[in-house]
Amino acid sequence: MSNIFSATMNSLSVTEDITVIQTALTDIELTLPDKKTTNYQEVCDFCKNSRQSLCHLFETINLRPHIHSAIYGNTIDLGSENSEFREFSSRSISENIDFASAINACDLIFHSKYKPDCFPLAQSARATRYLTALEKLLRQAERQKVRLLVENVSDPDPVWLNFLMEKFLSPCFAVCIDIGHINHFGKKNVNEMIAGIGKNIASYHIHDNDGSDDQHQHPQSGTVNWLEFIDSVKNHTPNARLNLELFAPYTPKDKLIHISTLKKWFEVS
Repeated sequence: MSNIFSATMNSLSVTEDITVIQTALTDIELTLPDKKTTNYQEVCDFCKNSRQSLCHLFETINLRPHIHSAIYGNTIDLGSENSEFREFSSRSISENIDFASAINACDLIFHSKYKPDCFPLAQSARATRYLTALEKLLRQAERQKVRLLVENVSDPDPVWLNFLMEKFLSPCFAVCIDIGHINHFGKKNVNEMIAGIGKNIASYHIHDNDGSDDQHQHPQSGTVNWLEFIDSVKNHTPNARLNLELFAPYTPKDKLIHISTLKKWFEVS
């Protein structure tokens, strides 16, 4: 096992928080400013004003971060019927790729926005719109040496994500599996999702919920089957990044405690 352990950090406070948590981690994932409303200008301003200082910070501590693309209340949709919103979705991810490249980040994670009407996979208007937008974004990511990780949201099975992996064969394209999303949206099929996607999984978002909502609670506080998860990771993705995705009110010190638990689960000293 050589899994990488990381934790989600708020991009607005990372300079303060990193001193608490950096000694226990080899990677971190930054969330861009996000609320339940479309705060596009806030994200743009942050990316413009912070890239130089963040680049210096990560060079100083010899760390390449990962970035979670702004989702604007989880509304981003590359396949939207609304052309104006579809263009906004593509533009926002494109700008996030620029930001990730500017601070030398490894990955940019974005939400897949799976929709059942994508089937048959390549024969729906939604799928065509989605694939056209995604191909353009992937080519940009390749040029700027940023890996795009598509994250499951409401996917009930691995079919759509596997289709994307087969459609776009690129070293700059992989999957991020969110365990909390599987428990809430995905019919709790943890092993089916992990085993079905296998080597294309580059990272995980780890958090818990009771199945009723995407609550982002610490592991073992909800109904996620963690024994199944541990066995699946060991069997199928022993090198993936395990990112603890907890937000406020969890503090950096809280995250250290739960990272320690994860390491014990995976027998990492």
